[in-house]
Amino acid sequence: MAGKPLLTDRRQAIPVQVGTVSSPPTAGAPGVELSLGLSPQSLAFQKAQGRHVDRVEMIGALFGPGGKFVTGEEALLDMDISKETLANLIRSGLHITVTLRAPRGHYLLRFVLEDGGSGKLFATTLPAAVP
Repeated sequence: MAGKPLLTDRRQAIPVQVGTVSSPPTAGAPGVELSLGLSPQSLAFQKAQGRHVDRVEMIGALFGPGGKFVTGEEALLDMDISKETLANLIRSGLHITVTLRAPRGHYLLRFVLEDGGSGKLFATTLPAAVP
């Protein structure tokens, strides 16, 4: 279909560092741990009553052979922070971990992040394995 984004499309309107590691089994379920590094300076915080407000929406999904959906998780990060907290986040960076539980195997990991303040997207597809 023309105009439909492909699973391999990559967008980088927001700079995000993405890494994956195999996650040890929790209650018998192995998985993939998605580690994200994001600079708060790249987000479009809005000011509301002297605070900095933004919402970051993240979706991670694993796809098996033939692009078949296996599992996925959505995470919302609602921030309503003070000027001091924002300054601390700018110094340290924003680090987020999302775990996707899946059977052992080789997958494609699709990750999409949207900054609610600007509507800008980051999207990538990476190989991922659950040993």
